[in-house]
Amino acid sequence: MRSKLVVPVTAAFFLFAALAHLGFFDGQRLARGFRNLGILGSEMIPPDMEILPTAGAALWETVEMSFAGTLLGFLASLPLSILGTRRLFSSWVAHIARFVAAGIRTIPVLLWAIVFVILFGLGPLAGTFGIAAYTVGYLAKIYADLFEGTDPEILEAVGSTGASRLQLVRFVFLPEGANAILTQLLFMIALVLLLILVVVLAMDGLSAWVRKRFLLTAQ
Repeated sequence: MRSKLVVPVTAAFFLFAALAHLGFFDGQRLARGFRNLGILGSEMIPPDMEILPTAGAALWETVEMSFAGTLLGFLASLPLSILGTRRLFSSWVAHIARFVAAGIRTIPVLLWAIVFVILFGLGPLAGTFGIAAYTVGYLAKIYADLFEGTDPEILEAVGSTGASRLQLVRFVFLPEGANAILTQLLFMIALVLLLILVVVLAMDGLSAWVRKRFLLTAQ
């Protein structure tokens, strides 16, 4: 009985320690945060309706970037994940494909965005390609592992008919993994939207700090 309590008690201890280190139990900080929340809420009411057209256009552009970038990354990740499937290709081909996907995945999305800004300049096009690159790295890894888990009996039955690799992909791998493929695609679209919002908020906070720290001080 005691052995069963070791894991949850240990997890609870580390959770408590982490929360304490992060300031979760700092009453003054929490009280200041609630005061700031009240100030923010009071400043938001009544809302400024004049910014709705601008905000709506920017929001729609963000949705377009997320949708187009994720679909481009999805289309590029499918062939890469198929090449990374050891049941279809030799080990060295699969290792190279997985290595490429891992290399793309290790580069942060902000760095991809900077690279495409250099190539295409500022604007939604650079952001769309950055999202596509970010999506390729993750979906290629997920789909390759998904295809690896395809039922070997189905694969052997279809392969015994003389089906080619393309036919195996068309009639075995894609139908068997269709639900998971669609689920991961929708998840990536939602994740990218959230990521864009987080990056925008972070950049806004950073610019406010720079203005306060350097520009206003210089005056």
